[in-house]
Amino acid sequence: MFFFIIDSIFIIKIIMGITNTYEYKKLRGLKQKLELINKKGGCCMICGYANNLAALEFHHRDPSQKEYQLGVRKISNSSIIDLMVELDKCDLLCSNCHKETHYKDLEFSKVELLIESVDNSVLEIKKYEKPKCIDCKCEVNYGSERCTNCNNFHKRKVVRPCLGDLINELKIHSQEWCAKKYGVSRSTIKRWLKKYN
Repeated sequence: MFFFIIDSIFIIKIIMGITNTYEYKKLRGLKQKLELINKKGGCCMICGYANNLAALEFHHRDPSQKEYQLGVRKISNSSIIDLMVELDKCDLLCSNCHKETHYKDLEFSKVELLIESVDNSVLEIKKYEKPKCIDCKCEVNYGSERCTNCNNFHKRKVVRPCLGDLINELKIHSQEWCAKKYGVSRSTIKRWLKKYN
């Protein structure tokens, strides 16, 4: 029912002379492609395939002479006279024969010979070890030199005193004095104490 409605609307558009629609251009392209295929014999020049319009393609014998590809869109937007000039440069092939014409070096026998001639170690999937941290030698992500802990330690601008030295200084002096000595804030001194605990 749905297809009937679309076809009916399409037919009404054609009767009314509305030809600038997607459906009309597609139909015109298919009609002209069918004409071109019939002019080239109606079947694949190599194997004789002639079942499906979409599976038949135009192969340019000399790619340097190719002005444009003969696809349905180009065919629908060009006059048959212009298309005939390009058609003279082409052979009609089915999709399989067209691929075989372009990729002769990928025949099974040639690929098997190529694989046999190559050392097996080249074809194996290589397993790479994850990179190691340059400081502690633990595993790190690819592209990283250091682990998170070592990277944080390396980015420090101030060398932290050990816990014993810090506690002794805090017994004698205030947090403010220690902060000035190490060039940090009092809250940094508090954070150091928390991290040591």
